[in-house]
This record gives sequence, C-alpha cells and structure tokens, in this order.
Amino acid sequence: MKMPKLSKDEIKKCILSLVGLVALLYCYSAFLLGPLNQARIRMISAAADRQKKLAEGKKTLESAARLEGTAGNSIARSTAIEELTPTGAPVAWFPPLMKSFFAADQIEIGHARVLKTTALKQAELAAYAKMDWIIDIPHADFLLLGPSIARLENERVLSNITGIQIHAVQDKPEFQSVILGIATILKK
Repeated sequence: MKMPKLSKDEIKKCILSLVGLVALLYCYSAFLLGPLNQARIRMISAAADRQKKLAEGKKTLESAARLEGTAGNSIARSTAIEELTPTGAPVAWFPPLMKSFFAADQIEIGHARVLKTTALKQAELAAYAKMDWIIDIPHADFLLLGPSIARLENERVLSNITGIQIHAVQDKPEFQSVILGIATILKK
C-alpha cells in the first residue's frame, strides 16, 4: 500500500500537532505530576516522622508504666525503712540494739562505735545516710557466731556485714575475738 503525499499545509499541521502534544506532555509532567510527586514525598516523610514519634511515645508510656511500678516499690521500701528505724540518734539506739540482738544468741559484745557516716548520692535518698559501725566481740564461740551473723543479715535488712576479723584467744582456744564491720542505712 502506498502512502498518500501530504501537502505543506498538512505537514505543518502535523508538526504543530506534534509540538502541541510534546508541550502538553511537558506541562502535564511539570505542572501536574511534579507537584503531585513532591506532595507524595512530603506525605511519606511526614508519615515516617509520625510513626517515629508514635514509637517514641509508646516507649515513653512503657517506661512510665515501669516507673509507676517501681514507685510503689520505692514507697514500700521507704515505709519499711521508716518502720525499721527507731526514733532518735542512731548512736543512742544502735549499740543497745546490737547488744540485745547478739545476746539472743548468747554472744556478748564489747562496744559498738561509729566509723563514718556517708550521705547517699541519689537525690531521692537525700534524707538517708549510710553509717559504718565497728562492733567488738571479745569472746565468741564460732558455732554460735556464724548463725548469729547470718540471722543479722536476714533479719536486719537495713544492715550489711562489710567486714569480719577473727583472732584466736590464746587462753581459751574455743573462743575467738571478733571485730565486725556493719553498714546500715538510716534516716538522718
């Protein structure tokens, strides 16, 4: 089949139509698709930001829930410390308390003295201090002393044995001379 010849006028119309089609495609892509793609990119970016903020919010809620759980424990511990600590200066009540505690296990202590007092570093524990004590026990039977020290650790939750020095008594080999280091947490 043979193509008919186009006249100059028809060729100009075809070229003009082709230029119009190219201009139309350019305008469509530049003025309609370009802003639409930019809006799509901004929307995807904003959605990613919102998802990130949502994840951070969930983490904050989880940490707040954990903090709320530990706050109840902290209040209970604070109340327990208050209940376990007698009123008055610790120098007045701690030595008699230790004398009666060890006397229950038939151990007589010599004297108890404060080694040092240290403020606790945590801001929420500013009302409390750590006191280090030295307790001298001139004559102790190791069969009675071991369980007594274990009972001290278990019953006096605010007290902690920090050191033990045991020396043999030459006159009586069944007895030892003991120096205990005890740390306690007390309200100032």
